[in-house]
Amino acid sequence: MKKLFVILICAILTFSSFSPIVTEAAQLNDVKTTDSKYKAINWAVDNKIIPTVSGNKFSPNSYVTEYQLLRAIAKLDPNYYSSSYSENDVYSFYSDLNLPLKWDGNVTRGQFAKIVAALNGMDLSFVEAVQYLYMNEITTGTSEKKTYNDYKPYNNLTRGDLAVFLYRIDSNNLLSYEGLQRSAAGRDDDKITLPPNFTNTGTVTLKPPSNTGGTATQPPSSGNSSTNTVTQSEAVTIKGDSVITANGYESSLITIELKDKYGNEIPYEETLTFKVTSKLNTDLGKSPTSQQTGSTFIVSDGGEVNFYVEGKRSTTTLSDTITLELQNNNNSKYDHIRKIEIPVTYEPRPEVRIEYEYYDPKQPDWDWGDVNKNPIIDDRGNPILPVLPKFSQGLVNIISINTTTKTFTGRDIQQYVDSAQYNNAVLQINGINIPQWLFEQVINNSYWSISVYYYTNFEGWPVYNINTSWLEDYYPDKDLSFNSKEVLYLISLLPNNVTLTHYDSVKAIKSMYDFLLDTDKAYLLSPLRTYREQINKLLDDERIVDQLKTEQDRAQPQNPNTPEVDTNRKPYTKITISMIEKGGFKASSFSGDAVVEFNGITKTVRFSNGTATLESDSNLNYGESKVSVQIPSSSVPNSSHKTNFANLLDTPITKTVFTNPVFNDKRCERDVEVGFVVDQSGSMLKVDPENYVGAKTKQLIKHLNEEYNVAVRFNTSGTLEDKGNAPTVTDENPPIYQDKTIQGGTNIAKGLEKTYSNFSSDNLPRYVLLLSDGKSSPSQINQIIKDAKDKNVTIHTVLVGKQSKSSIALMQQISNGTGGQFFYIEDVLDLHGIYQKIIDAILCGTTVSTDVCPIDNVFDEAEARLRYPDFMMHATTNPVCSNIDKVSVRFSSQHGQYQYDLIERGQGVFRANYPAEMHRTYYLNLDVEFLAFDKNGNIIGKKTVRVDQL
Repeated sequence: MKKLFVILICAILTFSSFSPIVTEAAQLNDVKTTDSKYKAINWAVDNKIIPTVSGNKFSPNSYVTEYQLLRAIAKLDPNYYSSSYSENDVYSFYSDLNLPLKWDGNVTRGQFAKIVAALNGMDLSFVEAVQYLYMNEITTGTSEKKTYNDYKPYNNLTRGDLAVFLYRIDSNNLLSYEGLQRSAAGRDDDKITLPPNFTNTGTVTLKPPSNTGGTATQPPSSGNSSTNTVTQSEAVTIKGDSVITANGYESSLITIELKDKYGNEIPYEETLTFKVTSKLNTDLGKSPTSQQTGSTFIVSDGGEVNFYVEGKRSTTTLSDTITLELQNNNNSKYDHIRKIEIPVTYEPRPEVRIEYEYYDPKQPDWDWGDVNKNPIIDDRGNPILPVLPKFSQGLVNIISINTTTKTFTGRDIQQYVDSAQYNNAVLQINGINIPQWLFEQVINNSYWSISVYYYTNFEGWPVYNINTSWLEDYYPDKDLSFNSKEVLYLISLLPNNVTLTHYDSVKAIKSMYDFLLDTDKAYLLSPLRTYREQINKLLDDERIVDQLKTEQDRAQPQNPNTPEVDTNRKPYTKITISMIEKGGFKASSFSGDAVVEFNGITKTVRFSNGTATLESDSNLNYGESKVSVQIPSSSVPNSSHKTNFANLLDTPITKTVFTNPVFNDKRCERDVEVGFVVDQSGSMLKVDPENYVGAKTKQLIKHLNEEYNVAVRFNTSGTLEDKGNAPTVTDENPPIYQDKTIQGGTNIAKGLEKTYSNFSSDNLPRYVLLLSDGKSSPSQINQIIKDAKDKNVTIHTVLVGKQSKSSIALMQQISNGTGGQFFYIEDVLDLHGIYQKIIDAILCGTTVSTDVCPIDNVFDEAEARLRYPDFMMHATTNPVCSNIDKVSVRFSSQHGQYQYDLIERGQGVFRANYPAEMHRTYYLNLDVEFLAFDKNGNIIGKKTVRVDQL
């Protein structure tokens, strides 16, 4: 094993704050003893916090650079890593604390206030940070008025000011050096109370009226208009890969974090609708059901917008612009983000593409993997292939429609006329799937000429998306949103007496209505308007078709002899390896070998027509596993292929393969009513890009097989997916929890309200499974718990994704307050184990192990670095692990083991820095172990890391 030679002292040094030195320093040439700042400046010089300049001068009116400020703070910080105060070391240390740094230039007094607050774990904006200094008596203002302007936040910080501020801080022990968990964004502003007239405007900060749908306060004016608002660059943060492989296959998740023009966070219950367009008309969206070519509408999750951009297929590099345009929102606080442009590049690259599929006889209806292995079939079991019209993709005007043959005649933009079959096409209106009956009604009943946007989706099927721009003239009411106009028009197409024939159409319209903003719904239901009657008709029609479907399902006898497992087919896994040239085209002439490692077996397979296949009919390895593929260059005979794929040959390429686990047989049987409340807000796209949650929840409902089930999704509002017995809820008419609905805000309360209103049994125990990424307002929680207790509902909560302490606390509070249990997983593919526990918790009525803080998941980060003359150790613990009392680092050597305790910095951060001074020579192993202990001294977490040497 490699050894690390390092010199450590045996005794652990105890760090403490600098204390004022009693001995008076020599007289400074430019600071008089009568100066009000003399005492603080003398302290700063004596303790070497701020050095003098040439000629024994202090230069109290000189400005302080950001580096000089951090260096002074580091000299006070008992946990500062390094004995060096170089610019690189100082910035390296404090960037880990997420301080609001500029990384250059002079520091303003306002920035100093924000940095001080951040060092104490407070994420504050400028106004609140200045008040924080007043509250802690770090400043008294320039004329002791104690107002925002009197502090002079926009003036540069001087050396004299810094000496005074640091002297007060050190004398009263006012800094914890804790830092922030995330980059500064003013998240703690609501914890600071601003005095009346604090900003010298004669006004106080007021909350907006409750009917605006928002809870954020308008920030006070500073008296300088240029400081009241932020620019678009300050309010918009864009994350994601801006360079995408130009293959028509790879997608990049684009995340945009927005603030209002005052720099405030946008609450998760509030939503903004953006029209998203691609200059090059590329596909927007990840899955076939959610994809739109060139343009789509995205509803934000509070201030967060998530969408996918697919790499435009090309053999040359292309530059695209993705444009977001704010829709139907006149609030001036969003003026700065009405149009956002994002540059994206599509770069052609050769690829080794690895795809997989599997078949599991225990779950024959489970469709997973990246290969489409379930083609659409007709009544005789024959596959139905896509039938594409000959006109070009784009806008097509419909000339006539034949509902008997399920065809329409259209004319494209090139004036080419053709007949298109829509029987097996994807039919949409405004990007939302609709059934054939509704599609036909729109075309046959319009006073205007109807056109559709025609394109093919990811699987090659034609999509006909009805263009409804004419609705602007059909409904002249300017206060009526465009989406509301679509809903009203579609309702008008429903007959007076709906039947089961209209079931899918009613459900599609109701889904569009549920997706409207709350303000739109309030406008439609207002007694002062004429639209209320139409909405009531829609709600009545939904109740009628639900009842008709329930009666039909009860009349259909279940076949008890239907086998659950196909014993004639064996399980298999199929790995397909394809060589892809630049532009996304398969290199069909490629030949050579691929060495594949999978499930502990290494096998060499041969390429044929650019593809190599490995099939395994052994028992499935449930869960995640890795496939590794290496193509030896020596096996490739074609010299041009060797050149084109040079960077990919002789290099292992890996892919994660996931096989969905199967639930164990139920240990208990009990009649209960269960609500399944699933978060499908926009932020879930990051946590669950493949919508595994939707598929797994559907499987859970089947396995529980209860008579009373309520399936609900929620984003901005709560939407009933289906209710009834397990076969009814999980059939495909309509399918539940589809990925096309994953967008919008997060409103847990709305999802639970929708569930409660659809519970049907008063005699059975009631349970709710609530799954979310926890991004919701804590203001709703008390009411959520009260409603659950009133209705005798137990809520089990499942938090998914890497989350903050606030999200964890929110979901824990819901479960604890209703007698349920809290579960937390960072990787959504670990959901099976959680659902297995919830099955036992519901059916057996017992408490199960939550494994909230498993031993291999305690540490989010752990790092040990040797930067001579210091040994630096840093760890960040999982925020869900609340029982950690101490973190230590254990070294092993030929002389034995040595253990050093880290210092807790708050918010799950532990750090220590030990000097490598001469005391005894150790030969330490390169691998070191981080240990987490509870208050009883038990080890509750471990993580082994390798020392980083420089």
